[in-house]
Amino acid sequence: MLILSNVRDTDAVLAQEIQMHRALRYLGVETQRVVYPREFHSSRMNEEAHRIDVIGRFVGWFEDHLH
Repeated sequence: MLILSNVRDTDAVLAQEIQMHRALRYLGVETQRVVYPREFHSSRMNEEAHRIDVIGRFVGWFEDHLH
């Protein structure tokens, strides 16, 4: 599971995302969690570097996990 978090997100609780990530790892689920600073709750990142990173992570994750 790929978990992407935004530090300034007021809709999703960061502590719950951390708990979910830990629980999945405990259960043996391959999990990656990335936190983007200065971003709010949105699928559209404000910073270009974050947008590029998100796209790269999506593509990489799909290449690794969809056969």
